[in-house]
Amino acid sequence: MTPEEFNLGLEVVMRDYLETRVLPGRDGERPLRVAPVPIPVSHWGGGVTRLLVVFNLATHDSVRPRGLLGPEWKLPGGTAPMNASPVYECGEAWQAFSWAFPWPPALGVLETAEAYLGRFNDPR
Repeated sequence: MTPEEFNLGLEVVMRDYLETRVLPGRDGERPLRVAPVPIPVSHWGGGVTRLLVVFNLATHDSVRPRGLLGPEWKLPGGTAPMNASPVYECGEAWQAFSWAFPWPPALGVLETAEAYLGRFNDPR
């Protein structure tokens, strides 16, 4: 992915998720905090959180970006989601999950964020 492709994708994400920001990265990473992210009520209990997708433009074609959710999102009853582990990245607290979707083919910026959020379309 070129810097130009990333920036064009960023513009699209920012239209759908108004509080989206690029965070400071290291070693060629472009961490993208996508927010606000609504969580579906059915199966997941609702709420709003944020998504961090850490893009690395140099390896994007072969390595899926990391995806993390904000720890403010909890399941109904106030517990953390199963298999979530706390991590600290880009100066903020997050929850790591074991999400899986095919890579390659590499997806664009919005498509990558939506692939991570697509987990909430599955009630398991």
